[in-house]
Amino acid sequence: SMPAQPPASPTGSAAPSSVAPSAAASAATAGPAPASASSAKRPPSKGAVPKKLPKRKPSKKKVEYGITCTKTIKFGSHGDQPVRCALATRSGVWTADWSGTLVIRDSEHADKIKYELPSKTVVWCLAYVDGPMPMVWVGQERAGIPVYSSETRQLLCTLSGGHSGNVLALCVAEGEGGGSVHVFSSGNDFSIRRWIVEDGSGIANGTFSVPGPTKVQIRKAEALHWHGNNVRSMLKIGPTLWSGSDDRAICLWRILDGARLESVEDAHELGVLCMVIAGQGVWSSGYDGRVKEWSIGGAAR
Repeated sequence: SMPAQPPASPTGSAAPSSVAPSAAASAATAGPAPASASSAKRPPSKGAVPKKLPKRKPSKKKVEYGITCTKTIKFGSHGDQPVRCALATRSGVWTADWSGTLVIRDSEHADKIKYELPSKTVVWCLAYVDGPMPMVWVGQERAGIPVYSSETRQLLCTLSGGHSGNVLALCVAEGEGGGSVHVFSSGNDFSIRRWIVEDGSGIANGTFSVPGPTKVQIRKAEALHWHGNNVRSMLKIGPTLWSGSDDRAICLWRILDGARLESVEDAHELGVLCMVIAGQGVWSSGYDGRVKEWSIGGAAR
């Protein structure tokens, strides 16, 4: 049946609603409301069930963070020898396998071998000394530190008299005023030796001449003694040199004069293997299977 119509007004128009006179006047002048607006304000009818949106399924795709191996290089020509250390220079990447063979590879194509330097002894570490004559220092099992030209691969000299045994670690630091470079070597004779790369002819005792277009010499400086076992790692932080040893200790030295500033005797339960700068501190790893974080500043660590 049709719904009952509201009673007509005396003029024949529909009866006025309960809207206030001012609101009715403004509505009359504004004209009819758009259909979309009126439908948006219309309340849902009774009994209508709102449509449920389907639940979003969780994504099965895992987000992975970290680094990705893009290429694996095997040392097939050397019987798949384990690689002890690697060093990036301006002319390529130097690697040393277990037998001591030094291999220089192309920086952009790592599987391309540019040069090989055979050796009959174990190489423990490598260090790059930048400057007018870039050099690669080799810490090896036998006494002596061979120094090569990074550009020509020529053996420039062999530093002797610094250690009585194996050279296990090398660390490079700038000298005072930037006029020289200090290189620290450590070994299984429990000591740390300072070497100074500077201008000179290499004639004086304890100096080694570096052949080249400029007069450069390497001078053997003082030895730092405190550790009671092999010194396996070193790290330069500003004016300070950190050293880690098989005696479980970490020691801090002032680079300027070699003075011992601080020592942490029980840094690890076993020997200290490696130290790196991480965030606002220093991370050390040891034979005890632990990684520890140390503050760089402060009165005590």
